[in-house]
Amino acid sequence: MKISLFFLWLLHFLPLSVINTLGILVGNLAYLVASQRRRVTLTNLALCFPQWSEANCQRIAKKHFQAFATHILSQGMAWFTPLHQMKKIIHYEHFEYLEEALREGPVIILAPHFFGMDTGGICLAADVNLLSLYARHKNLDIDQQIQRHRLRWGRGKMFSRQEGIRPIVRDLKTGWAFYYHPDLDFGPKEYFCGFLHSTSSHCPGLSASE
Repeated sequence: MKISLFFLWLLHFLPLSVINTLGILVGNLAYLVASQRRRVTLTNLALCFPQWSEANCQRIAKKHFQAFATHILSQGMAWFTPLHQMKKIIHYEHFEYLEEALREGPVIILAPHFFGMDTGGICLAADVNLLSLYARHKNLDIDQQIQRHRLRWGRGKMFSRQEGIRPIVRDLKTGWAFYYHPDLDFGPKEYFCGFLHSTSSHCPGLSASE
């Protein structure tokens, strides 16, 4: 763990353009050698987008590997870069809508598991009181390190899925915002339904009503 953190710490000194270039190179290499993950990615694309050609699926899959590698290599930026420098990289669009919503009552921010979700949450927690759920790591030291770096700017709280939703609801009522990942796996509480051209597991964590 210490070696991994040191590696991320070193990477955070690099310009973002260099990290992006490294991400493309590492992603291309991973696409070639990680045959099982490549097959899973191509299968998912073929199921969800049957109208796509095999060549197009391969092109998108390769971009996915590049984006994932870039995300991993840029994690040090999210964990170690000073806030004033992060503000030069991350920008909000229509942040006033969030501020207005928080004044009116509880707010739930939908944040699916796309690359950059972690960086976005860390930065947002510097400006608003932010709650989040996470999957507790089996290694206690790794779990503590993840929490420490994600909460390094002091305006966030993280609850494990094992703690349930009650502490989230409690703090929502006091004006905190919930950074919610709707594709979290909740085991037996999930259900299968149509998704694009296939069937996928979903969590009925939130439902809309009139």
